[in-house]
Amino acid sequence: MTGTVPPAPVGHILAQLFVAFGQGTGTIAVSRAAVESALVTYAPLVSKFEKEHPDNVDDAWDEIASPTLEYARGLGRLAALFAVARGHNSIADEDLENARKGVSKMVNGGIFFCGFCLDIELGAGV
Repeated sequence: MTGTVPPAPVGHILAQLFVAFGQGTGTIAVSRAAVESALVTYAPLVSKFEKEHPDNVDDAWDEIASPTLEYARGLGRLAALFAVARGHNSIADEDLENARKGVSKMVNGGIFFCGFCLDIELGAGV
């Protein structure tokens, strides 16, 4: 499946998530495959979030933006750690997947919160 950036507001929310993820990665690059994987994984969840709030998606996003962006930063930090541990300076798809698994444990433990990411992190599907 090829990921494409959806129109606003979904595209705007995804952009904020990717910026926060990049803040977490620091100076570690991100492979195109990892970006593609993130688009395929998170774009449907953001779209679902938008559909659940048809009249007030901006207000609903504002309510969960800060902790959700912290989730993305944490995901970036952990993915960067996995890449460096492999001796690479670029985050691969496998690093992102391993980071998602690690952060999901923290979500379950109450450290991070991502309002619309919980579906994927807790295995509920889209």
